[in-house]
Amino acid sequence: MVPEPRKQAAKGQKQILKENQETVVFYTCVAAVASGIYLATTWLMFWKEFSFKYQMLFGLTSVIYLSALALMKRFSRARFASDGGVVDAGVDLNMPNGMAE
Repeated sequence: MVPEPRKQAAKGQKQILKENQETVVFYTCVAAVASGIYLATTWLMFWKEFSFKYQMLFGLTSVIYLSALALMKRFSRARFASDGGVVDAGVDLNMPNGMAE
């Protein structure tokens, strides 16, 4: 006999909002740290090879980072009721096989 699959418990709007905010902060930190490590390593060890081409590529990747973060923030934008309650927490960035993965 095959056991019936259990339905996952639904998350509340406040929990989704809190987790979305934490996810955006996490990915912002990841992007900042990765960029910082790259720049520090390049400037300290490979300054002579850090030509205009590599600077432009770094600028392009920075634009991609910022665009992805802005898109995540836009998807997770919450709407609030007049009494301050969360009406819609936006897209759940933490759902399995979802946007953040």
